Amino acid sequence: MIISDWNDLKKYGIQYLTGEACTYGLRLLCDVNQKGRELLEGYFGVCGLNMPYRMNPHVNGEDSVGCLTLPREIFVPLAKYCLFHVEGCYAVHISNNYITGLTEDQCRQYLEGYEQQSKNIYFNFGYNPDPSISKNGRNIHQFTGRVM
Repeated sequence: MIISDWNDLKKYGIQYLTGEACTYGLRLLCDVNQKGRELLEGYFGVCGLNMPYRMNPHVNGEDSVGCLTLPREIFVPLAKYCLFHVEGCYAVHISNNYITGLTEDQCRQYLEGYEQQSKNIYFNFGYNPDPSISKNGRNIHQFTGRVM
């Protein structure tokens, strides 16, 4: 699974519209369907994300529930969250503007291939922990059982 730009987030219910909505050019206007709202609520750790209006009636074939502006810099962390939380990837590798989700076997093969090529390659990996110790992307405190 590869996410390379904002258009790839449409599958997850977030549709990039324009960068012209932000006076300062810092944020991108996005329409969101229900799946996207739930994803963003999980990412930000909030409940009831309220978006007052929508720009278009549909996002990826589903009804739009509203729009919001997201900072441009959120793309990589949000893509990683999609790959871990929705796709259940074991690890995520970032290289050349591609965020690649890997299974455990793919991760092992990927690393073995790089070990044979060079010892001086920079890796930017993220790791998906045991899902039994988390809920909706938030860790569960092992002593109290509360979602942190």
